[in-house]
Amino acid sequence: MAGNSRSLADNALKTMTRLQVERLGGLDATVAALSTDGRRVRRSIVSAYQSLNSDRWIPADLVARLDKIAEEPLITAELARSLGYMLVRVDGVAGECVLRKLANLAAENADLQRAAAESLADGYLCEEDLARIEREAIELHRAIGNLLATIQVRRAKPNMTVIVEGGTRRGMAGILAAMRSVWTRHTAPQP
Repeated sequence: MAGNSRSLADNALKTMTRLQVERLGGLDATVAALSTDGRRVRRSIVSAYQSLNSDRWIPADLVARLDKIAEEPLITAELARSLGYMLVRVDGVAGECVLRKLANLAAENADLQRAAAESLADGYLCEEDLARIEREAIELHRAIGNLLATIQVRRAKPNMTVIVEGGTRRGMAGILAAMRSVWTRHTAPQP
């Protein structure tokens, strides 16, 4: 298949593969990185994976390995983009406070609304306005992903429920004891 008859999505995937190879230090460095666990990857094959003039496509296991080694999923992100999706890095941690994640989500939503309102103030959306709105929407998307990841981690480890208060972490039993203490003080008859 000639490069001219290939779709834009195919060309973009080949381009992202080439960029990932360049990020890893070129063909030889990429071949060395991929030739592990008894698997030998040939230089000519890796060259074909990134060539617009080749019908060879990088296999999924090598995509995963390349993206992991490069510490950025360029190829995977391009695959998602070609299907109409967007990858967002999520940072869900079991010990994090869900309320803090919700507050961050609200702040990011406010930033997006502010960007949209300011961009539309003159009645015209230029490329700079669209880029600003897009950046804020990506940040909101990331905040949603972080909240969901934290919730999923919490569900997987139900005994890890903590509430972050004043920079310290207390288990639920400690929080409930503190609440009972406050409740008792406020409901006790005054002398």
